Formats: sequence, structure tokens, C-alpha cells
Amino acid sequence: MSSRIWSVVAFVAATAVAILSFNVVGAPLGELSFGLFESLVGEGYAESTAALVPLLGFDLLALILIFGVSYAGGVRLPSGLPQTFFGVFVPLSLSVLQVRFFELSGDPGNLSESFGTYNFIVMFVLAIAISQLGVHLSRRRFESRQR
Repeated sequence: MSSRIWSVVAFVAATAVAILSFNVVGAPLGELSFGLFESLVGEGYAESTAALVPLLGFDLLALILIFGVSYAGGVRLPSGLPQTFFGVFVPLSLSVLQVRFFELSGDPGNLSESFGTYNFIVMFVLAIAISQLGVHLSRRRFESRQR
């Protein structure tokens, strides 16, 4: 009974941290993305291309971090906890990043609606899938060491 209570507490805490921190993380990343956008435009890139580079770059970085944390946490984390945390935190943080970026940049190439909508859905699914992959591979590694 006690382990179930701690699992519930861990899920509630992870969800609370994800909900309370996504704005704190996303807004500064949006400003950083805008700085990268300005430097790329200054070098002669088209605005739509210059906008996609930091936005997709942070998506890729988020997926790499999700995999690394899930793989490292593996068997030490309650089942489903990484998927829950990253499934909430990553898409919301990236949405705030995009909102701040498009506020500062003025929506180059009219990307805000199309990119923002699809990116949220894709990153939600990928965050859960990549997290599951990391946990699964970590468990396989753990089980192979136990033999």
C-alpha cells in the first residue's frame, strides 16, 4: 500500500512541476530563438528558413534530452512517470517558446498557425514515444545485466 501512495505522490508531483515550470522554461527559450532568428536573417537567410532553424532545433534538443533522461532513469523511475512528465512539460514548454518567438519576430512566413498547431501534436506524441523507447531500452539493459 505504501509503494502505491508514493507512486501517486510521484505522479502528482511530476505533473505539478511540469505545469508550474513550462512557462518559466519556454519564454526564455523563445527569446533565445528570436536571437538566433535575427542572426540568421542578418546572414542572409530567408525569414521562414531562419525561423524554422531554432524552432526545429529546440524540438530536436528536447527529444534528445527526453531520451537521455528516460534511458538514464529507466528502472529507477516508476513506470509511466517519464512519459507523463515529458508528455505534459515538453509540448507546453515548446508552445510557450513559439508564442514568445512569434511575438518578437512578427510571424515570419505566416508559420505561427500551421507550425504551432502541428508541432504541438507531433511533439506530444514524440515526447511520449521517445520517453517510452528510452525506458524500454534501459530496462532491457538492466535485465541483460541481471542474467
